[in-house]
Amino acid sequence: MRALIARIIGAESSELAATVLETLERNLPRDYPWAGNVRELEQAVRRILLTGRYTVEVAQAAPNEETALIEKLRAGELTSAELLAGYCALLYRRLGTYAEVAKRTGLDPRTSRKYVTGA
Repeated sequence: MRALIARIIGAESSELAATVLETLERNLPRDYPWAGNVRELEQAVRRILLTGRYTVEVAQAAPNEETALIEKLRAGELTSAELLAGYCALLYRRLGTYAEVAKRTGLDPRTSRKYVTGA
C-alpha cells in the first residue's frame, strides 16, 4: 500500500496509508473480491486520496433468483441459452465484472455481457 501511495503522490506517507486502509476497511465488505485486482485497488486509493471516500455497490444474487434458476433447472424447463444467461447473471452479481464472468465460463467478455444483460 505504501509503495502504491508513494507512486501516486511521489512520496511515502504512513499517515495516508493508514487513512486509505481505514477507509477501505470501513466501506468494503470483509470478503470483497477485488474483481479489478491491482487496477481497481489503485483507483480506490486514488479516489480516497482525492475525495476521502470509496464505496462500491456489491451486488448479491437474491436467494429467490438463485432458487428459481435451480428449480427450473431441476424441472428441465430451461433452454441452453436460458441456463447460460441465468448462470452468467448469477456470476456477474457475485463477481462484479464481465471479464470475471468470461474467465469463469470460458466465454468472450462481450458474449458474457450479452448473456448477463439479456437475463
